[in-house]
Amino acid sequence: MNKVLLATRNRKKLVELQRILDGALGAHRIALLGLDDVEEYPELPETGLTFGENALIKAREGFRRTGLPTIADDSGLAVDAMGGMPGVFSARWSGRHGDDQANLQLLLDQLAD
Repeated sequence: MNKVLLATRNRKKLVELQRILDGALGAHRIALLGLDDVEEYPELPETGLTFGENALIKAREGFRRTGLPTIADDSGLAVDAMGGMPGVFSARWSGRHGDDQANLQLLLDQLAD
């Protein structure tokens, strides 16, 4: 069985992608692993200017650290009325990385006009 790393700690994402792969390729032809399933390594900062660049950073680092084919994604909010912002800065929009409530509140305040 081939192993592939999905560079995430999100169990729901792993289960969903495994279900899709099993449906497309036949059950258990690919074993999908997450970051919690491999030896821990420090995650690199997401320094890309696009979601694609950040996903590529994560995928390359996963391969470099584990030797496994690695896929990754990156996401955030891209608000048309704000010229696509906060984009790759979504998780740290309020200045505190990962504070979803503060990030959302700042975004709503900025859109209030």
